[in-house]
Amino acid sequence: MTETNTELTILTFRVGKKLMCLSISDINEIIEPVAPTHVPVTDKALEGFISLRNQILPLVRLSELFGTSSTSTELFEEKYLIAHNGDLSAALHVDAVGETQTYTSKSLLPSEPGTTDSSLFSGQIIVNGIAIPLINLHQLFATIAQKNTQIRKQAGYSLS
Repeated sequence: MTETNTELTILTFRVGKKLMCLSISDINEIIEPVAPTHVPVTDKALEGFISLRNQILPLVRLSELFGTSSTSTELFEEKYLIAHNGDLSAALHVDAVGETQTYTSKSLLPSEPGTTDSSLFSGQIIVNGIAIPLINLHQLFATIAQKNTQIRKQAGYSLS
């Protein structure tokens, strides 16, 4: 049995000083930042909610989630990636959007072992000799939900 070598396209972006990527098929669009509605008693990574064409989306600040400081010096570099995984959608706040790259499935390697946030990645893609972590949206959404549940419990909110 031969292993297939599928071509996939990714979008690279910066989160602080880190270069990361998502499959282009997980991204609906890229928009300019808009003011979110903040929500109390949530993790810092949940920046709030935004309204986009009558759809309410959680806004996740990836620099907070990955513990990196924002390096964007120009506000116009910051963007929101409107991403989806199954029925779930969110706006991902990134510091700068890079380029699309095409890679083969054989270029996808396991995440670096021992990194604290490796569960949030499906692996890493080697592009021009650089290892770029590929975000696992399903795990990212689950992690944000779990963190918010913990914070609400600690604050004494009943979730029943």
